[in-house]
Amino acid sequence: MSPRALLGLACALVALCFASGARAQVSLDTQIGAHKVELGDSIQFEITATSSTDEPPQNPHLPPVPGLSIRGPSIGSRTQVSINNGRMQRQTGISATWSIQALKPGTFRIGPATVDFGGQHFQSRVEMLEVVPAGTLPRTPPGGGQPFDPFRFFDPFGGGSPFPQGLFGPNDVQQEPEQLPPVPDEFKVDHAPDPLAFVRATVTPKHPVVGEQVTVRFYAYGARGIFRPVNAVEPTHPDFLDYTGQDDSIAENAVRVPIGDTLWIAGKIREICLFPLHAGRLTIGSFGLTFDGGAYRANPPTTRSTAPITLDVTEPPLDGRPAGYRIGDVGTLELSVAVDPRKVVAGDAVSVVAKLAGTGSIPTALHVPEQRGVEWLDPTHVDEVNNEHGTVRGFRAFTYIVKMHDAGTVDLGELTLPYWDPRKRAYATARAPLGKIDVAPNPKAAPSATASAAASANADFGDPLALKPRHTLASYASAKAPFTDALRFWYLLLGAPLAVALSGIGAELGGRLRRSRSASRSSPLRLAQDSLKAAETAARSSEIAKTAAAVERALFLAIEAGTGIRPRALLKDDLRAALAGAGVETATLTRALELLDACESARFTGKSGELQPKELVSQARGLLGELSRKRRSS
Repeated sequence: MSPRALLGLACALVALCFASGARAQVSLDTQIGAHKVELGDSIQFEITATSSTDEPPQNPHLPPVPGLSIRGPSIGSRTQVSINNGRMQRQTGISATWSIQALKPGTFRIGPATVDFGGQHFQSRVEMLEVVPAGTLPRTPPGGGQPFDPFRFFDPFGGGSPFPQGLFGPNDVQQEPEQLPPVPDEFKVDHAPDPLAFVRATVTPKHPVVGEQVTVRFYAYGARGIFRPVNAVEPTHPDFLDYTGQDDSIAENAVRVPIGDTLWIAGKIREICLFPLHAGRLTIGSFGLTFDGGAYRANPPTTRSTAPITLDVTEPPLDGRPAGYRIGDVGTLELSVAVDPRKVVAGDAVSVVAKLAGTGSIPTALHVPEQRGVEWLDPTHVDEVNNEHGTVRGFRAFTYIVKMHDAGTVDLGELTLPYWDPRKRAYATARAPLGKIDVAPNPKAAPSATASAAASANADFGDPLALKPRHTLASYASAKAPFTDALRFWYLLLGAPLAVALSGIGAELGGRLRRSRSASRSSPLRLAQDSLKAAETAARSSEIAKTAAAVERALFLAIEAGTGIRPRALLKDDLRAALAGAGVETATLTRALELLDACESARFTGKSGELQPKELVSQARGLLGELSRKRRSS
């Protein structure tokens, strides 16, 4: 063989080695000490990552979980050599162990853990952990517990079967369907699309509205006995708000499902809760996994996936839509409030705490009543929204500081939130009356004072002719002329009425000036400028929701200052017509409505879209002067 041929053969062998290395895969196994523990208990979570090369995986990582304390990992190395059909295979890997302590009750999703290998990230499967109050679980006698088995995903009863021992005999794999336990409706399938294994998806409801909960469930079916689902590929859903959830029984429940003449092993793998963000044909990506274990191991691996899901999402109907309804406010909601104190002094403030609770993606804003002399500051939020057994529910608490500027008995009105009830297929409004506040005048206000000419006229100047005893010898001193003989007496006599008149005029002018300043401080234009300043402050901190809320309030106040129109009480189409009728230029009107849409989207999602916070403020600053300019009514 020529040297050139030898060189070509060597290059081909080197390329083959690199190609086989590139195809090397990582196998990830997961173990957890228990799926149900008491509050304060600790368990271990372990992954084993192996590769078919001499290089082991690196950088094991487990993401943090709120409500759990995660310490570690403790890392060890592993090497395994096996001989199959006369060929020796060597596998190297690592084991990583974390200690997890339960800090609060609830159901928690642990993982996926990740490792790095060959410039890629590999993920383990997710384990579920339920934490119950202390003293709830029965204590296992010493030595009576079962050792941990990582293959129990579809073998909860041990012995290699998904059912209690004795339920099926050793040779009852093809047992008659009528002798099986009843199959839950969610697992029933008319025919199998694949003779070995398949993955199936269901979605409810099929025709949701914007903001309504959409529940998607994924099921795995295998025809060759028990299996392990690994290397799951999660579905993409960019047009949905995700409240991912999983039943605490998913990881340990499997059923046998007769399909045709074959008994299949089936299990629910995922259950996710999504909320569509806008109307249209929205797509949920495909979900895939690899079937591992027993008769499913093959080269290439047994991998199956679902088809993408497309939903036609619409807005709630226009008929009967209440004023102030925001697209996306969907659920079953209740509103309660607490106001304190009920008696204040003008210039002080009261606290209003509103709690919005129910099911669905709880809205992030309420409608507050607007009136002169009452200023509502931006609220602070405390929320707790969770997925409970497939239904998203919880609450949001809003704390407002309300300044009372004018004295008197002030009726604050009521807080309201119109929403769409998907169960009744109708609109409803959550209401909470706020009651009245007694506002006393400010005692620190300086009263006006006028000179009293009469007091000066009635002053006792004494009698210059009166004889008074003398206590010492001295020369004679003539008596002083009476005060009435002096010229200043006549100045006072004639100037007193003039001073009273001038004092009255000054008091009237001062009152007008104070009223003008008070009206200026509470005028829509001044409030719009204050809201724009608040938006600038929030934009510097990149708080998109607060920035959007302040920009929206500034635009509404500027429209009220320039046209006298209250935009919050109008729908978008009505607002466009009203502004056009008030003489607002078409370009200005279009820019204002587009900016309001961007603000509403940012408040609802809590994420910036095409416009960043500083860009929202910049566009609002340009529109403020155009909208607040006074116009003649057409």
